[in-house]
Amino acid sequence: MRNLRKAVGTRGTRLFFDEVTAQQCLNGSVSTDPEKDPSSTWTHECKDLNHAPGFAEAARVYDKLSREGEIRITECDWPRHLRDKDGICTGELIVGS
Repeated sequence: MRNLRKAVGTRGTRLFFDEVTAQQCLNGSVSTDPEKDPSSTWTHECKDLNHAPGFAEAARVYDKLSREGEIRITECDWPRHLRDKDGICTGELIVGS
């Protein structure tokens, strides 16, 4: 996140997210933070949606930043045959100067 703030740094900056699974897996609305709650269902609900290595990690980072109030996911879209597997989202930086 530090690198993101250095690169864009201004609150409200529009962000583009790739390697997106389901929107609810990015915006902090699924279960609880798996890093803080061992009973979290995030891994079960979201990690298995991914069809390529690395997607779960990207989704997890976006979800963590959303939960921490650093970013807000505003809109997502997927090709029809990849719904909830590989899409893109836009959002905004909430923190910054």
